[in-house]
Amino acid sequence: LQLFTKPSGGSIAERLRINSSGQIGIGANNNDSYDTNARNVLIASSGNTGITIRSGGSSNYAMIHFADGTTGAAQQRAGRILYEHGTDSLQFSTANTYHAKITSTGQFLLGTGTAYTGANMEIRSTDSGGDTQLRITNNATGANTKAGIVFTTSTGDYASGSIRYERNVGVAQGSGGNMGTYDALVLTAWAYGSANPWSGNAQNGLYLWGQSGTGQGGFNQAIGIGTDMAPQNTNSAGANSNGPALFCTAEGGNAIT
Repeated sequence: LQLFTKPSGGSIAERLRINSSGQIGIGANNNDSYDTNARNVLIASSGNTGITIRSGGSSNYAMIHFADGTTGAAQQRAGRILYEHGTDSLQFSTANTYHAKITSTGQFLLGTGTAYTGANMEIRSTDSGGDTQLRITNNATGANTKAGIVFTTSTGDYASGSIRYERNVGVAQGSGGNMGTYDALVLTAWAYGSANPWSGNAQNGLYLWGQSGTGQGGFNQAIGIGTDMAPQNTNSAGANSNGPALFCTAEGGNAIT
């Protein structure tokens, strides 16, 4: 089935086609040229292309439902994208359950529909175990691999503060470095003028030392402030800390006050 129109002063042209497989093409009829899982409806043009869903008034919803059956809401709207015009929020549901929202002010809410005042992003969990996690993973395994969060106070700051976990950082430990280097959780509060907020400021922060990349450092967990030298450093190439805490400062300053 083909539908043609002819604009005033123009030529007649095909606008819509329903082919023998029941596929619908609007502005094009080459549905089979696209992904095999998304050929049922094709909308195409030579420029910007879009679909508008118009709701009846400012207090109504506009929705797209993803169904896998007709028995009850769990099948009829297993997944859903909903725009609520009354609050100007965009909501996302899976398994017929609300999970995420972007509010009219750009707040991103995960697991909740309301945010605390001043929160740009909020994550809540109703897990019976009471645990909520935000996980940042860097799958690289080399030394000095980092995963973390950078905080800035203006677009001109590369980093006013940061929290990062760094693998195999610091000076090799043990006689001849046979204990390897340690992993560390590093907290910094320092505006650093570099496109890489974690370069060149190694000694400006608080280090929580833990397990080494070789699996040997768990016995020497410690704290370092103002230094990236791990505890129990008996390598003849470096200084010795030999303790659970190490505090360093610039010459003339006070390490502990």
